[in-house]
Amino acid sequence: MHRNIIGTCSWSVVVLAAAYFGVLGETAAAAQRTTAADIPTDKPLAAVFEELLPGINAGQGDAQQRWQRICFSAGAPGNEAVRVEVCKLMCARLGQQTQAQARVWLIRQLEHIGRGESVEALAAALGDPDVLAADAACRALANNPAPEAGAKLRAALQQTNDGARTVALVCALGYRAEPESVAVLAQHLGSADARLAVAAAQALGRIATPEAAAALGTVHPKTQGELRLVVGDAYLRCADRLLRAGRTTEALAMYKRLWKPDEPARLAALRGMLAAAGPESVEIIIDVLRSDDPQARQVAIGGVIDLKPEMLLSLANRLDALPVNTQAKLLAALGTRREAALMPVVLQAAKSEHEPVRLAALRALGNVGDASVVSMLLEAIYAGGQQGAAAREALETTFAKGVDQRLVEAFRQASKPEQQATIVEILDRRRAVTAMSLLLELAAGENGDLRRRAFAALARLAGPKEVPP
Repeated sequence: MHRNIIGTCSWSVVVLAAAYFGVLGETAAAAQRTTAADIPTDKPLAAVFEELLPGINAGQGDAQQRWQRICFSAGAPGNEAVRVEVCKLMCARLGQQTQAQARVWLIRQLEHIGRGESVEALAAALGDPDVLAADAACRALANNPAPEAGAKLRAALQQTNDGARTVALVCALGYRAEPESVAVLAQHLGSADARLAVAAAQALGRIATPEAAAALGTVHPKTQGELRLVVGDAYLRCADRLLRAGRTTEALAMYKRLWKPDEPARLAALRGMLAAAGPESVEIIIDVLRSDDPQARQVAIGGVIDLKPEMLLSLANRLDALPVNTQAKLLAALGTRREAALMPVVLQAAKSEHEPVRLAALRALGNVGDASVVSMLLEAIYAGGQQGAAAREALETTFAKGVDQRLVEAFRQASKPEQQATIVEILDRRRAVTAMSLLLELAAGENGDLRRRAFAALARLAGPKEVPP
């Protein structure tokens, strides 16, 4: 449910994530199009800027394009001194002496190339009476790599009483994801303004430090509705980060807090529990598979894919403790792991009195069985029905060594023509080139049905050396 942090911001159009990727993409593309030649050498940059400023003020495309190319060239590697000068020239013109639309345009250039030298001017522009200019300043500070930009945003957040502006500043701090912002953001988790509380929770989820988790964990039991959903999701992000950092004990405790019937994030929490629990995950899976929660059971079945081999066998040995349909689903999941150690358990399940379990076990043998199961699978195929279809699927798809040789031996021992025909079909489906001698023998034989099947297989399997001169 990880929703974008920008989703709750409503101060003008504060689209920080889109702006960020736009900055990267636009700057990278512009860097390819611009060269050092775009930086004037015949006159000072300040003089060029003053010449272009009236056109920029008037919104003239030529003037804006010329200065923008200079900005992009200045932002290229190796031009740091020029970049600083260009930024300072623009910062000096963010006051009311410049037209509002021009202030917005200049701030956008600072968003692309500004760093520490631009922070003070951009922070002042947060109070611009023109909402678009103030909005642009917020975006520029959110994208500014200088640490002091975050400090200015935090200071502005503590000073504003405007609801929409507060939400935008919270979103900007969340986008920067600096640990220093946790305390000021946590103050807004209990806000009566739902937009603000949601934005604060999302921001803390992006920061995802233990301190952010503590703040979210404190407020979580008191929340409801959309805020509970967002706080739970943010808390989950914090747990995920701890898990990635190897702090599994702390992460597991957090996941367990969200593993409750009324929690919107409970299924995601269950996935996290299975990832963090280690050997305990076997008991968790068994408990969930015994429950009457179909969604949770599906998540538990999916968790089988990540179990270590020793835990996998421990889980398989508990198969009989589960309901019949759940046994069948678990067998299917176990089969995908292709662990040979599971074969005895799966063979035992193939003798179950319950048909769904037998069918699932027969299919699983195609993944966990070896050549020794060929005879058993053939007997099931000869018997027909759903068991025969499941056994045939397993035999046609297994990668176990020696299966083709066992099939050839079974062909020679088969007493009925229909059994021999079935084995030839299976060899064909398996693309069993090791059975070429048998197929050539049958192609030259007197049994018309087997000869036809052999030729059909040879058409797909034979190479140049099998073609007679």
